Amino acid sequence: MQPRRFRVLVDTCLRNEAVSYEYNLASKRIVWGGCEVLLPNFAELKERCLRGKSRNDSCRIHAVLRRVAHLAETGRIQLYDSVELMFEWMGRAGGPSLRRTEFDPFSNVRISRVKAPVERTVVIGACDSKRDFETEKDRWLDTIQEPRFRELKAVINRKHWADAFHLWTAEANDLDCVLTFENKVRNSLANQKRVTSDVEILSPIELASRFDPVYRLQRKVVSAVVKLFPKSGL
Repeated sequence: MQPRRFRVLVDTCLRNEAVSYEYNLASKRIVWGGCEVLLPNFAELKERCLRGKSRNDSCRIHAVLRRVAHLAETGRIQLYDSVELMFEWMGRAGGPSLRRTEFDPFSNVRISRVKAPVERTVVIGACDSKRDFETEKDRWLDTIQEPRFRELKAVINRKHWADAFHLWTAEANDLDCVLTFENKVRNSLANQKRVTSDVEILSPIELASRFDPVYRLQRKVVSAVVKLFPKSGL
């Protein structure tokens, strides 16, 4: 009998962060038949630098997310998402356009869907703004009065109720962890003793380090080098 795989509710927005390259349309002059020609929509492959991150930080994030995808491909972890996570992903910059490209390490990874404790229907109109979408979500979260979610809302800042909802979803489906770069919910739970959770909240680096001894060793070496040589660029 095979051991149960580590079950992970993954913030599906991480898939956009994992894409390391993308094609941008740009104007480019080339020499064609001895003449210089301007191509108005030349597809140029560029390395993605994540918003608010340096090139080196972006490379580290891309690398660790490739590790997570490899753990899922090799069956060491099982990834899950939910309808609510899908709604959030659809509202992010890039959205569906970055998925299923040759630069998406999750393109061949099976991500199963779990049912959230409470689900909703979203109708997206042509005139709806991102603010309208977020305001509707906040109102919906405010109306949920199930006891467990009320417990979480009581100790977690209102701005992070959506993340608390994902934690509740993982709990309701007997998952092991929520995978996210966001640590506000984890910090809120750690700073009080009244409300706890059996579901861990892990960053991609923490998850990769737990299941991949080689990666864990690499990270220790890199950390040691950075301490000795802060300007190394690693």
